Amino acid sequence: MWYKKYWVWAFIVITIPTLALYYGYKERQRMIEQKDWYGWSVATMMASYSNIPFEDVADASTYIELLYIPSRPDRQSYFATNDGKQLVTMDYADNWWSLRFEPLLGAAYYGPVPDRMHLVYRNGRDMGIYKLDVELPKEKIMEIRNNKGRGITDLHPDPDYRRDDWGKLVIAFVGDDYITLYLGSTRQNLKEVASWQATKVADRLTHEEVVELYQLDDPVRIEESVNRESYVEPKIKKFFPKLWKQYQAGEWRMDAEHFKMMQTRFPWNLEVVDPTGDWLGEYEITYMNLEHYATLSDRLEQHKKELKPIPLKIRTWVFDKPLQKKYYVEIYTIPTPKWAAFRHSFPTYVGDPNATYLYKRFEYFYPNRSLKTNDIPAKPEEFATLKIILDNNGKMSEIYLEKNGIKLPLEGAYHYYLAEVDPDHGGYYPYDEDFEYFLTEPKMKDLSDPERSREEVWFPRENYLEF
Repeated sequence: MWYKKYWVWAFIVITIPTLALYYGYKERQRMIEQKDWYGWSVATMMASYSNIPFEDVADASTYIELLYIPSRPDRQSYFATNDGKQLVTMDYADNWWSLRFEPLLGAAYYGPVPDRMHLVYRNGRDMGIYKLDVELPKEKIMEIRNNKGRGITDLHPDPDYRRDDWGKLVIAFVGDDYITLYLGSTRQNLKEVASWQATKVADRLTHEEVVELYQLDDPVRIEESVNRESYVEPKIKKFFPKLWKQYQAGEWRMDAEHFKMMQTRFPWNLEVVDPTGDWLGEYEITYMNLEHYATLSDRLEQHKKELKPIPLKIRTWVFDKPLQKKYYVEIYTIPTPKWAAFRHSFPTYVGDPNATYLYKRFEYFYPNRSLKTNDIPAKPEEFATLKIILDNNGKMSEIYLEKNGIKLPLEGAYHYYLAEVDPDHGGYYPYDEDFEYFLTEPKMKDLSDPERSREEVWFPRENYLEF
């Protein structure tokens, strides 16, 4: 019987190492495959054409409904790999025109960066069905995610506050058919990835699509959903009578042309002059194209060479020599309602004439710049300077755009906040009490129509001081 033992031992000696090698190989393949796997989530934003607070139903906004009908591949919204594997699906859209974007429920996954974005949605203005199927610029997405640089939360004592993971795929809808993808972070930072134009593929959802989409069996409700009237137009008619007349006459359209203008990048850099101290060179800017991020010491030299959209809000820091203290300076470049200023996450509305006026200041020096030229770099001598002059008390006294000795004042700008930096919160965050807000007023009239930009709604400062 000795040969039976021999075969048993031979089987053990051969099989176990073979299995170990096989599973080791599979594990190595899995590790290689998952080397660039991350946690991802999806959020959406819909453009607002008025400066109306979120709680107020009287808004003029893009309204879309992402679709996912299981039996209809051409009526599904998802991110996928090139081989067709759906990584995450979306069956609704949420969030208004805000920089505080929250992920859609259930729209999250752990895995690779997606290769494709396939969106199908019903537009609340004309109830038409629109589609976008595009290949994503994966290299750009991963460049943003992996090269984020330092942030103003890095030295915060709370580890949860320090965490700033760039894993939100944020989809912004403007007008009927203009879509921009951003990459967002835990701390609500945002960088633009790319923009596309969707295509209208149907005038309405069909009877069968409505039944499956909403799980309806009541013929009356099915018919109502199929023939549903515009969700957007009645709100404009009720709350914006002047705008409604312009809309009917074809003088105003809920389109993306103004937003495309705000996406234009110009060669400019920031400079702050403080007569009693030193500007520290670092800044955090909310741009008109919705981008929002800090540029600190590790990224300054590179950022000086880059084209940038025009700024909406500038946060920066100076060191006061007599007081030996670091101060936080926050400036808006255009007139805004006070409630919107208190809500740091509220961008200006699409079509704001104040933003157009600011854009014209930059366009004066760069008349040939547009969205189409964003990838064309500028030479160092072509850069303009956005200069902020502070007085002896740290208050803004002048702000202008300068190039070749020509100064264009930014009359709509105002100094929103000046405060000492709280050293116990990482060295960048200001104290939010005992300091003055609205230190200066714009030197020009607010160009917004009062119908579309309202100040009567007031919110307590302590409820909306967001960072």
